[in-house]
Amino acid sequence: MPLNATKVTNFGFFRECLSESVLRYLAPQPEKQKKKKRKERRKSGSKTVSLSALSQASNDTAEDVIKKRTENGSWVDIPRSRNILDGHLSNHDDKSEQDTDAKDVSEAEELSEFIDFLAHGIFSDLPADLRSLTHRSFEASKSLQARYATPLSSDTVNRLVAPLPTLYVETISTFLPSLVASDPTFFEAFLSPVLTSYVEGAIAAPPPPSSTKDTADCCEICLREHMPLTYHHLIPKSVHDKVIKRGWHEARQLNDVAWLCRQCHSFVHRIAGNEELAREWYTVEKLLEREDVQRWARWCGGIRWKKK
Repeated sequence: MPLNATKVTNFGFFRECLSESVLRYLAPQPEKQKKKKRKERRKSGSKTVSLSALSQASNDTAEDVIKKRTENGSWVDIPRSRNILDGHLSNHDDKSEQDTDAKDVSEAEELSEFIDFLAHGIFSDLPADLRSLTHRSFEASKSLQARYATPLSSDTVNRLVAPLPTLYVETISTFLPSLVASDPTFFEAFLSPVLTSYVEGAIAAPPPPSSTKDTADCCEICLREHMPLTYHHLIPKSVHDKVIKRGWHEARQLNDVAWLCRQCHSFVHRIAGNEELAREWYTVEKLLEREDVQRWARWCGGIRWKKK
């Protein structure tokens, strides 16, 4: 069953919370750096040998040499043993680097699949009211406030974790075997900060429009980037009094906005009057459910804005 827009947003945030917890367990513990002792100065009588001297000595003691032509056309003698060794070491280093890179890519892909599997599975098995939790629904429901008060209590975490299949425990044990072996109740301890962070993020109040201007990187309808944006009151200001009087929405929803390019902003006001926008099309998700808005977004998305 496809997730609605709220659940899609919440799932993305839940996955981030889960990923942070997984990486925290997998990250190596920082080692305490030991104080470096000062090296004793060499005695004034100690001898030093220059690199050029070593190179000359190597040439002198080489049993066999090969001729090699330089860029300017002259010929030089290179010890055969050194030439072969250098080539062997170079090939060995290249192969080692390729093996290391391939191993890193493989491990990263496995970790990503592991996090995706856990996130999809656990999120789908959470209660429906938790998956669709928002600031608005939380503020409007006393039962939700009592059920998901943060930080989540151990009883709440146990209630949420207990119904989850043991398959997730078995999956985690493949990546975190030492944690599983050392703590029989690790699953609750592992998910407790994940669930608490998720709930805190889901119920957080949206920032005011003025503070979101710098973070809006594209139009929310046509998705064009680097466009001059304006904010559209999803509940038009001209009908705020009527909205409250007739109980269409609560007062805290009156400042909900969407960042739109000028073309999309004008289009939204052409498809419906202010009262209809307030009653029926008061979120970006609802606007994008309309076929005419979808067609407009596809067409407008292909037009690039240029400065005059």
